[in-house]
Amino acid sequence: MTNGVVVTSFIPYLLIDEVCYEPSAPWPSAVAGTFSSLERLDPFAFGNEPLNWRASPGNPSPGLDNSVNRPPGITMGGDQSVGVGAFPVTIPLSATVVDEGAVSVRWSVVSGPAPVGFTPPDNAQTQAAFTWPGTYSIRLVASDASLSTTSTVTVSITRQTVPLTLVTAGSQWKFRDKGVDLETAWRAPAYNDSAWSGGPAPLGGGDPHIVTSINLGPGTNRYPTAYFRRHFNVVDRSIIAGLRVRLLRDDCAAVYLNGGEVFRSNLPGGPIAFTNTAVYAVGTPEETQFLENLVDPALLLDGVNTLAVEVHQNNTVSSDLGFDLELIADSLPPLPAKIHTAAAVAGPSTQFRVAFPAEANRSYSVLFSETLLPGSWLRLLDFPAAAESRSLELLDSLPANRTNRYYRIVTPMQP
Repeated sequence: MTNGVVVTSFIPYLLIDEVCYEPSAPWPSAVAGTFSSLERLDPFAFGNEPLNWRASPGNPSPGLDNSVNRPPGITMGGDQSVGVGAFPVTIPLSATVVDEGAVSVRWSVVSGPAPVGFTPPDNAQTQAAFTWPGTYSIRLVASDASLSTTSTVTVSITRQTVPLTLVTAGSQWKFRDKGVDLETAWRAPAYNDSAWSGGPAPLGGGDPHIVTSINLGPGTNRYPTAYFRRHFNVVDRSIIAGLRVRLLRDDCAAVYLNGGEVFRSNLPGGPIAFTNTAVYAVGTPEETQFLENLVDPALLLDGVNTLAVEVHQNNTVSSDLGFDLELIADSLPPLPAKIHTAAAVAGPSTQFRVAFPAEANRSYSVLFSETLLPGSWLRLLDFPAAAESRSLELLDSLPANRTNRYYRIVTPMQP
């Protein structure tokens, strides 16, 4: 406004350049739905020319010369932490690799407690086979004709416990139902129970859920205590991280593992006598319920173990008695035997020498695979158990068309 008069001015705009692009040919179609940016190759060429643009092979490039080769771009997932219940375990690894031209990739292990197999090793999507727990640094290298890019990911493998039933409910038990006080010697693993009767649980009498009936004594003068024993085997107690007993009792019971008391239910405290009775009478539905108690796994032995249980009545005119038991371990997956040597042997044919240490009283199977894919392992040789530790060795001759092979040591020997 000048002196009260509105003055309208026109400022002309000069069009220097313009871009009207499409996410389809002839424009670079690789940007469609991929979040890639468009890059102008020659900043002085006509902007609306599709051939002067490309899909970005990596991150956005403000201020960079887009007409020269740039290193490949790698996008990988985050670090992984995996709990496993068996070895070996196969974990998928995936990456996205971008470049303006042809590119090759290769997976490898930077660090870790054991080798890792990659199937395939030269694809951005691979299956990594781990045979040992620990923390691994995994590297992916992407290369074009002249430049390369490296990216790493950390994979942590931990052993995860899985339930292992050592004694199932409904198992066979030895029992003594003669109404005679056995004091404490019967609890010991070495006690001779060969003359005892036997049958599957639940054992007892007077209830419809009982499978094996025992002698409860006269109806007006019931035997106060019945005794039960069972042996079971543990292959390797070092892999058992937890243990729990589940007990069905009517009316009360004490449980002993390898001679030591591990669970007492509905019995008074102090030393247990043959004539002790339950704190209270057990009826429906408790008489068919399992009660659970944690047990120290250090009480287990490698080899034969012994459970001993005494079940007591509530009174001398009790109408029933019942017993069953389940023993469940929280088991870690066993660590595979480590191969000390796997080397080619000089000669006219391709042979590998495989050597590993063997523990006393353990049998082993040597398996091989060409691919590391699940289900691809084949038996090569078995080694029965020996009384002493030793070093085992074998020579494996490969077919004429093979120059590599994977090996695995399994213990105990596969059936």
